[in-house]
Order: sequence, then structure tokens, then C-alpha cells
Amino acid sequence: MRPQIVAGSVSLLALSLLIAAGCSKSGASAPDALAADKIPDAVNQAFAGAADDARQQVASVVTDVQAKDSSTAFVDLQNLSVRPNLTPEQRQVVVRAMQTTLQQVRADATNGNSTAQKVLHQYISTR
Repeated sequence: MRPQIVAGSVSLLALSLLIAAGCSKSGASAPDALAADKIPDAVNQAFAGAADDARQQVASVVTDVQAKDSSTAFVDLQNLSVRPNLTPEQRQVVVRAMQTTLQQVRADATNGNSTAQKVLHQYISTR
């Protein structure tokens, strides 16, 4: 009976290690967040040759960031991020800008900003 328990334990351990190894993403990490003051230039540059409607969305993001309206900027970036025709560079800039604005939304929500709290709740509930 003991050899079966040991064999079962070893098999379970091996399976656990295989699952853990398969789930790890070595070498892949999230891109760094952009500094808030770099977002306008970065998104404008990434979307310089984009379609007019995409550039209008970018203009809204830039206005929001410059007005320090992180909640609206985050929502606008989310809307921009779901566009199916983004280039890899555009997608990366949007993701990095979203990281920055999400950090700001979290801080605003913690400080009692009701709009930020609603945006954060919506974001968490749809992830």
C-alpha cells in the first residue's frame, strides 16, 4: 500500500510541476507604464498615420490627460484599445497609457473621487 501512496504523490508532484511550468511566461512581461506627461506625445506619434476616427479618439485622450481627468482618459483609452486594426506599436502605447491612467484612477478612487470609483468598479467587474 505504501508504494502506491508514494507513487501517487510523486505523480501528483510531477503533474503540478508541469502545470506550473506551462503556466509561466518566462521572458514575457507587461510593458512599463508611460509617465503621464509622455502620454500625449506617445499616442500622437503612434497614431499619426491612423484613420480620422482613431485620431479623434486620440485627441480626446490627449485632452483628458492634459486636463488631469484620469477617469475619462482611461475610458477613452479602453475604447481605443478595442479597435481591431491597431498596429503593434499603437497597441503597446495604448496599453502603457492605460497602465498609467489606471494607477491614477485607483489613487483618485482611494481619495474619494466618486467618478473614479465608478470607473474602477466598472473596469474590475468587466475584466
